[in-house]
Amino acid sequence: MNPSPIEVPEPTRDATPASSHWQTTSEMIIPETREELHRELRREIEQVKGNLLAAAMRVSALKSRLDGLESQMTQRSSVDDTRLQRNTWPAEASS
Repeated sequence: MNPSPIEVPEPTRDATPASSHWQTTSEMIIPETREELHRELRREIEQVKGNLLAAAMRVSALKSRLDGLESQMTQRSSVDDTRLQRNTWPAEASS
């Protein structure tokens, strides 16, 4: 049994543009002039820049936190090594 092909309609030029994740289609204002389009694109670009800056700041904060945790782990490891050496040294010396 061969499945029958599915027909997909071609998109039309006057189709409603996809909404951004900030606006629903009914809230979107479709720019009518080149200047309005330019302003809208500038606003969207500034929004993306702000989002990228916020993401970069979060990554930086996470990296700082990881660095701090690594430092704590290194300090604990060296303290544990020192304790282990103290506990094993007298036993080795008495043998």
